[in-house]
Amino acid sequence: GTYQTDAAELYARKFKVSLDWLLTGRGEMRGKGVIPAEIEVAGLPVLGNIQAGHWLETSFIDPEGEPELLPVARDSRFPRARQYALRVVGDSMSLDYPDGSYVTCVDFADSGLAIKPGMTVHVERHRSHGQMVEITLKMVALQGGSFLLVPRSSNPFYQPIKFTGNDDDVFVRGIVTGGWRQTGGVDGRGTGQN
Repeated sequence: GTYQTDAAELYARKFKVSLDWLLTGRGEMRGKGVIPAEIEVAGLPVLGNIQAGHWLETSFIDPEGEPELLPVARDSRFPRARQYALRVVGDSMSLDYPDGSYVTCVDFADSGLAIKPGMTVHVERHRSHGQMVEITLKMVALQGGSFLLVPRSSNPFYQPIKFTGNDDDVFVRGIVTGGWRQTGGVDGRGTGQN
């Protein structure tokens, strides 16, 4: 594209107005062509740690201040859905996502997807009437007609969780769309692996 279009595209993103409106004055100022600046350019917000076997008081889950951003693009299959990243701590998913790697997720409710075997999901378990929360990754499996949430770990400490879908203590919050880990490369950029 020309320099003018490139500059206009940056403005459109920064000020969340549509490119068409900016260049031609036609159409809606905030139409469908609007790209939210921080999402496209900066990456996905890291909303916290995934750490199975680690129970937190729910009041500590909200991140303070500006979230860390993971420099990955949004998954274009879910244009309207909330997308985010989580940092993996510990070995509860060590076969797929080792300690220190990141997973990218799409909000389960926004995604329009149904739970299927083979999916990796971001799960919250609650106890003490929701006062304590465990945030974990599990793989969905089907066994004898009911869903199991299975850890993909080399550590036998982590056990599968039965999941009926209307449990009052187990909630699927997101579906994992990819994994990312920092490599020791010269440029320090991650390698995406889907």
